[in-house]
Amino acid sequence: MTWAQFKESFFEKYFPQCVRDRKVTEFEQLKQGTMTVAEYETKFTELARYAPHMVDTEYKKARKFEGGLNVAILDRINVLKLPTFVGVLDRALMAESNIAAVKQSETPTTEWHGKRQGFKFKKGKHNPANKKQNTGSTTSPSQGSGFIPPCPECGKRHKGVCYRISGACYRCGKVGHMVKDCPSAPQASSKAAPSAAASTVAPKPN
Repeated sequence: MTWAQFKESFFEKYFPQCVRDRKVTEFEQLKQGTMTVAEYETKFTELARYAPHMVDTEYKKARKFEGGLNVAILDRINVLKLPTFVGVLDRALMAESNIAAVKQSETPTTEWHGKRQGFKFKKGKHNPANKKQNTGSTTSPSQGSGFIPPCPECGKRHKGVCYRISGACYRCGKVGHMVKDCPSAPQASSKAAPSAAASTVAPKPN
């Protein structure tokens, strides 16, 4: 058995024709996309084995590889009309390197411009806003010198300890009695006045 016959028998058994057809289609539609030129070349060489009729000359192989390159790289080399695959690959690698160098040289200018804009933003907008916010918080009308917050126990505004907690009289502030028994209550003085008046009236003569 010759080597060609062996390969044919091997492919028929372990590599069906339908799979080979899919590889041919994949090679026909191959594009660089997000791959680097080196990665694209590796994929190109791998799939080219399944479609030898498309790359059986150096010119056809060069044009097929060139046609799958990204536009940014293709624009730099297609005008050269390089006749060999190796020439196209070499120029594509050089173009990719030049594009990366240009992007890298533009990056510091962009970062510096962004930092400068950020500095202006902080000096012109951000800090005055904070200053106004802080100034407004110190002059809030709810925190004036005469402001007394409501008591959480009784709901009234007063100073010192709440009488509800201390158990003091709500009228005189002393402990030991309730409001109804407060000696300073007006009701108690009004009731005591008639009694005192009656005791001081002289008895009528018989």
